[in-house]
Amino acid sequence: MIIEIEHGGTRYYPAFQFRNGQIINVLAEINQKLISRSVDCPQEKIAAALLDWWETPRSDLPKASDDSDNSPLSLLASVPEASFSKSIVEVSALESFVIPVME
Repeated sequence: MIIEIEHGGTRYYPAFQFRNGQIINVLAEINQKLISRSVDCPQEKIAAALLDWWETPRSDLPKASDDSDNSPLSLLASVPEASFSKSIVEVSALESFVIPVME
């Protein structure tokens, strides 16, 4: 599953979800797990929550090379997928996903 943003009848797919023209498998797997928690939420709210989760720095993830906090996205870009998966599991990072609120 990848993040899809619809605007004016056009669908956009944020580029960070792809590497060498292919969907990043671990990213798609995580998105699917997080989306499954958001039953009956509008697509745009789910996309916003996913973007927030991927882009928010976390102090419990391994630090960036400049000793700053990594977001899941920046960590994914800097380590192999297997290392990324291990880090995410070790800190229970998926639990920080905020399920969109229905209005």
